[in-house]
Amino acid sequence: MTLYTGCVDDGLKHKKRGLVRYLTISKLSDNTGLKPREDLWNPDKFNLYDIYFPIIAPDGKDVYDWYQGSLTWEDFSKKYIQRLRSNENEGFLLRLVHDVVELDLHDEEKGVVLQCVCEKPYFCHRSILAEEIKKIVKNKHKYDLRVKHL
Repeated sequence: MTLYTGCVDDGLKHKKRGLVRYLTISKLSDNTGLKPREDLWNPDKFNLYDIYFPIIAPDGKDVYDWYQGSLTWEDFSKKYIQRLRSNENEGFLLRLVHDVVELDLHDEEKGVVLQCVCEKPYFCHRSILAEEIKKIVKNKHKYDLRVKHL
């Protein structure tokens, strides 16, 4: 079973692979959260994602602080993991875990992709989110989920 992560700009490629595309950003904007992106505000026209799932996105202020250099990656990661594990987000995270397990058809070309506006998975919240999902799948389903960055 594989969970994918990728850039929303590759959303059409992800769709062609048969992946259900979850956009997990706090604002429909560039990676700083400052400039709105028309293509993200018009999903029917641009077809870059299937489900916009902002509830488990990092806090917009934390994203801004990270990009401005006033928050270290380590502190950003800790805050984001704490947010994911909060009672407020537990149900949404478990729903996403369920979708990852259920939508995976044991075929490398099917499953879920967590998308963000960041081009690279490193220093991007989607890598943290994928690792949290991987831990939950291991604990709940006793299965080692692979994470693959596209």
